[in-house]
Amino acid sequence: MEPLIQTYTPVPGADLNSLAVEFVICDDAGRPRRKQIFGVLQLLRTKLAPQRLQ
Repeated sequence: MEPLIQTYTPVPGADLNSLAVEFVICDDAGRPRRKQIFGVLQLLRTKLAPQRLQ
């Protein structure tokens, strides 16, 4: 099954604390099996953390 990616551009001045990424895994019939929501700031901190140590 091909991944379905839906995105939108937040308006300028949007509160970064309210932005999130939703990750949904579906079964073969297309029904959601697992869902996880990640905060954008949380993802940025995780991604940038190793770079701060250098």
